[in-house]
Amino acid sequence: MLLGKALMTVILIATSLLCLGNKTGNFELVVDSVDFNSVSVAQELSLDEVNLLASVTNSERDEFYLLEGTIEEPTYTERRLYIYNPKIKDRQKFSLAGKTYDMLKELIYEARIFYGYCSREFPNSIVWYQRELLESDTWEESYFIIDLNHRPMKMIRMEPDEKKLLKRILENLELQNCSEVPGTISYEDP
Repeated sequence: MLLGKALMTVILIATSLLCLGNKTGNFELVVDSVDFNSVSVAQELSLDEVNLLASVTNSERDEFYLLEGTIEEPTYTERRLYIYNPKIKDRQKFSLAGKTYDMLKELIYEARIFYGYCSREFPNSIVWYQRELLESDTWEESYFIIDLNHRPMKMIRMEPDEKKLLKRILENLELQNCSEVPGTISYEDP
């Protein structure tokens, strides 16, 4: 949801997440080892289509799916990111990673999603970086942690130094300590 011309929000989905099939504690996208039935998950979440982006477990070994879900209506198609735990039926819906441009093809929104060892402060976390351009032509930023160990999932707003945290995340991405979910490109309607 765009709020005009800017809101930069980083969502850190932090928890004691364990990597599937990786002894180092770093995340990998290990779709083949996950018992995932897209048809049954789509039906359970009332989605027309669902794609598995990643699978992670919390400290209690509960599995969570990062999903791209689509709802098709006669007049529009809605694509969202879902964090879903099939065992306890807990789910949250978020915007997808990607960039949104206005009618003049200027960037007005950006979101990036990282997972793995993204920073010292939030080891083994899922990081959602989002920003939106305000009408004052400035970018506003904020951070959130979504605790997957809390039932239901809990979102907490954080106030770390955004530039330093983002720099550490990008350094860890370059070192392959964390990974990034691919983003989409969209254009705002007139």
